Amino acid sequence: MLTIQKKDMAMRMNGRKKGFTLIELLVVIAIIALLLSIVLPALNAVKRRAKYIVCAANQGQIVKSMRVYAMDNKDMLPGNWFNNDPAGQIDPIPTRWWTVMVDKMLPYWADGLDVVLCPGNNDRDMYHVPDSPASLSGYWMSSYLYMPGLYDPEKIPPSNLWKDVNPKAARLRFGRNRGDFLIVADLNAYYRNDDKFGGFVNHPKRGTTFPIGAPLDDILRGIEGSNRGHVDGSVSRVGPDSMGKDGQSVFTPQGRNGRYDHMGNGDRPYFY
Repeated sequence: MLTIQKKDMAMRMNGRKKGFTLIELLVVIAIIALLLSIVLPALNAVKRRAKYIVCAANQGQIVKSMRVYAMDNKDMLPGNWFNNDPAGQIDPIPTRWWTVMVDKMLPYWADGLDVVLCPGNNDRDMYHVPDSPASLSGYWMSSYLYMPGLYDPEKIPPSNLWKDVNPKAARLRFGRNRGDFLIVADLNAYYRNDDKFGGFVNHPKRGTTFPIGAPLDDILRGIEGSNRGHVDGSVSRVGPDSMGKDGQSVFTPQGRNGRYDHMGNGDRPYFY
């Protein structure tokens, strides 16, 4: 009788499914977490590089379309509110300068408005701001800076808005440009209201739009780099160590003034 009971117990034990112990599960979870900690940063780096590549392709397409436009329009690039506003209104904000040229350029863009959207700035869409007392017919906003005419001695007198001579903004007459003059660049800027800061950053290390009240150091540390589209069709990439005034670092007091400031008093510096 005892022998039969032992055999029956052995059969029941052999028929049970063996599961993982708690320690084994913890080891598996730890290994998975370790692998993720190794793989995820590499994947994020690949995603950031991919966004730079798409951004560079966008800027290259913009430059090429501008060249074609100039051939169709007596060697002139699309203007901006510095020189196209019939009422003489000046809007010195280069992200708004798509206003007078976006409709003109749409037939030249195979990708439509997507071409003026930087994939490295997830919070800033191409959108139209409706009429307001501050504008004649509303304006388009984009995540790129449109440079032609920003500083053009032939069209407007030099002003304190332009903070240095390099890199140079493209002239409106295409044939007057050198190959290294800029047509388009990434948007990296901060603004100050009553000693409170906000800003926009393309290809940021963290964050994209910094609401008013953000520490200035956080905005500057978010600047990772900028693509620049040149008249000759090339697109270059620069880092924050040379994006400030006179090619200095954005982290230095001298470079922090920005290459351009649409308020002229240090309240709206741009870095590119």
